Amino acid sequence: RLLALAAAAFLSCGVNMLLPEILKPRVADAFAISDVKAELTGSVFFIGYIVGLPLWGVLNDTRGRRPATIVACAVMTLFGALVFAAPTYALLLVFRAIAGFGTCGVFNGVLVLVMEYVDSHKRALCKAVFACFWSGSLFLLAAVGYLLRNVSWRALLVLQLPSFLTLLLLSALLPESPRFHLVTGALAKAISLLLDVAAANKAELGFSRNEALANPSRFLLAASGASNPAAHGDDGDKDGAEELRELDSAAVPSLTPTGETCASSSDDDNHVDDGQKKHEIHRRSRARVKRDKTMGLVETVLALFSRDVRVVTAVVCYAHFVDTMLYYTVAFATSLVNTEKLYLAVALGAVVEIPAHLLMFVCANLFGRRAT
Repeated sequence: RLLALAAAAFLSCGVNMLLPEILKPRVADAFAISDVKAELTGSVFFIGYIVGLPLWGVLNDTRGRRPATIVACAVMTLFGALVFAAPTYALLLVFRAIAGFGTCGVFNGVLVLVMEYVDSHKRALCKAVFACFWSGSLFLLAAVGYLLRNVSWRALLVLQLPSFLTLLLLSALLPESPRFHLVTGALAKAISLLLDVAAANKAELGFSRNEALANPSRFLLAASGASNPAAHGDDGDKDGAEELRELDSAAVPSLTPTGETCASSSDDDNHVDDGQKKHEIHRRSRARVKRDKTMGLVETVLALFSRDVRVVTAVVCYAHFVDTMLYYTVAFATSLVNTEKLYLAVALGAVVEIPAHLLMFVCANLFGRRAT
C-alpha cells in the first residue's frame, strides 16, 4: 500500500515539475511572450523548490512526515491548479513558484518516509519503481497535451487530477514514520506501527502485541540490535541502531528492558504515583526533543561539511548539480522541437528514461551504489 501511495505521489510530482515541456509553447502564444520568457515557467518552479528544501525538512522532523507531506501535497495541488486560472503571466509565474515549493515537500517527504520503512537491500528497487512512475508522467503529459492541442491551454487543468487524487489517498492512507515517533519519544506509537507492518507482512515475531505495547522500549531495542540490518553489515543502519540505544538511555530513560525507572533528582520522586511518573517521563522526552530540534538544521549542515565528510559532500552535491542541469536542459528543450512533433518527443523521453531506471536498479545490486 505504501509503495502504491509513493508511486502516485511521484507521478503527481513529475506532472507538476515536467509540465513546462508542453506548457511553454502554449503560454507563449496565449500571453504573446517570447520563448525566452516562457522558459521562466520552469525556472521559477525550481526557485520555489529550493526555498522549500530546508523548510519542509524542518517540518518533517518536527511535525512528522505524514502531516508535512499532506500539507505539501495540498499546496502543490492548489497552486498547480491556479496556474491554469492565472489572468496574467506574472501571476502564473508566482503560482508556479508556490507549486514548486509544495512539490518539494511531497517528493522528499514521501521518499524519506518510504525509505524509513524499507529494508536497505530493497531501497534501490523502490527508487527504481518510483523513478519509473516519475518518468511515466511524461506519457501522461504527452497524451493529454496531444488530445487538448486544439483547445485553450487552460484545459490542461485536467493534468492536476492525479495531484488531487494523490492528496485524497495520502490524507486517508499515509502512515506516520515509526522512526519519527521513536525520536520524539512516542515509543508506544512507534511499536504499534511496526506491529501493524509485521501483521500485514504475516511475520512471526515470537512475542505478543500486548507484551510489546506494555514495554515498547524493550522490544525496540531488541529490534535495533538483533534484527536491524546493521547486524548484516549495512553501515548506514548501524548508526540508526546506535541512535535507538541513545534514545532509550537519554530521551526516555525510565523505559528500560528491565522495566526499571530512572533515578530521580529528588527523594520525593520515590513516592510519585505511576501517572505522575509517566507525565514526567513524557515531559523530559519532549523537552530533549525540542532542544535537539532547535539546532538540528544548523548542526546537520555543519556535520555535512565536517572534516571527515566534506569531500564526499562536495562530490555528491556537484554530481547532483551536473545531473540536474543536464537532465532539465534536455527535458525543457522543447523550443528546439517542431511543434507537430512536440508530444512525440515528450513521450520518447519516457521511453528512454524507464529502461535506464530499471538498469540502475540491476547495476546497483550487482556492482554497488558507488560503482553504479
